[in-house]
Amino acid sequence: MRSRGFRSCTAAMAALLLLVAVPPAFGQRRDAPGVQELRDSAPPSLREWIEGLPEAQRRAAVRRLRNMPAKRRARFFQRWDAMDDVERKHFQQRMENRRRAAQERDARAPRDRDRPANDRQALRDRVKEMTPKERRAFQRQLREWNQLDTKKKDGMRRRLKGFRRLSAEDQERMVEERFRGRSAEERRKILEGLRAASRSAR
Repeated sequence: MRSRGFRSCTAAMAALLLLVAVPPAFGQRRDAPGVQELRDSAPPSLREWIEGLPEAQRRAAVRRLRNMPAKRRARFFQRWDAMDDVERKHFQQRMENRRRAAQERDARAPRDRDRPANDRQALRDRVKEMTPKERRAFQRQLREWNQLDTKKKDGMRRRLKGFRRLSAEDQERMVEERFRGRSAEERRKILEGLRAASRSAR
């Protein structure tokens, strides 16, 4: 019973962090606001290449472009226009190599079933560190999680798995952008919590 209770707490923590940290459109098929405008502003050859990528890669490429500062994105578009066909193929190959390397890292990562005890202990430690106010908020989120239907829970788990597949750099960037008004220490705790929750998503 105790183990099952902590698995429920892990799921609730995942839901709490998801509701706060992950954009609603994350992991869904519809485009986020501004994506169409971004595609329209990209050079035609770049847009054609991105549109030809598999869905997961296409969404990752669009997300990276959307997260770039406007000036950096404009320089990238100019650089792309200046490339010849050979240079573009080399660039595309580098992107493909990065994708494969990320897949290999994910395949080498320890599976959830190999570390349930560590996850539960990490959750116990986080709960102990909570202030009374944070603990009450967590308990409220736990009750709300338990009241969700299976479809909504599955959707949140998919979004957590999507977060887990991001590179460490993209995870940090997401938290940084979503929590610009928070202190560096608060953002660090959110990032650690979201990473721990994503490891528990099945």
